[in-house]
Amino acid sequence: MQIIDYFLPYNNFIILFSLAILNLFLVSRRSYWQTFLITNLLLLAFLTIIGFNPAKPFIDIIKLMIDFIGDILEQFGDIISSIFEMIKEKILDWIFFWR
Repeated sequence: MQIIDYFLPYNNFIILFSLAILNLFLVSRRSYWQTFLITNLLLLAFLTIIGFNPAKPFIDIIKLMIDFIGDILEQFGDIISSIFEMIKEKILDWIFFWR
């Protein structure tokens, strides 16, 4: 077992924290956008070399967003279908009033 295996459960936190610290440092030095781009890419390359997966936090965030939007749309679809069902029943009751 390598040392990196102990830190892999904290992959998301380590990557986001290191990027935040680096960007705060660059903002405090009033760096140009090219410097932000190059230093962030170098940090992500370094994290990849030592064994972290820099894409995992962003993939996790996107999965959470998609699941959240899917849940909202599913609930919205249930509401819409219940409204249409109610309208259909009202129309059928109006047409076939003897039922």
